[in-house]
Amino acid sequence: MKNESFKPILIQHPLSPNYENLEFTVADSLTDYDVRTNVSGAFKKLGTFTTVVIRTDQTITIKLNDTSNDAITIDDTPFELDNLLEITNIYISNASGSTANLKIFGAQKAAY
Repeated sequence: MKNESFKPILIQHPLSPNYENLEFTVADSLTDYDVRTNVSGAFKKLGTFTTVVIRTDQTITIKLNDTSNDAITIDDTPFELDNLLEITNIYISNASGSTANLKIFGAQKAAY
């Protein structure tokens, strides 16, 4: 056994140099605004996100991956998810009374 080669234990996913940065607005009263379909360039470079940061100047709700999923409320505090699930789309609802300005940063872990 001494001096035998061994495989290291992976403790962190490799990092990817690629990301997407999206900036757009969502008008008041829109429900389940489909980011993948309506925002130019969204999910085009990566296809999916495993890390996402969302910033907005209005209180909005989002649903991840499907409109049947539970809504998550986001306000002027940045919303962050890191390596908790694969995100294939984001749906946004805005009932704030004003147009919401959004910034979404998306990245994914590199494949092993």
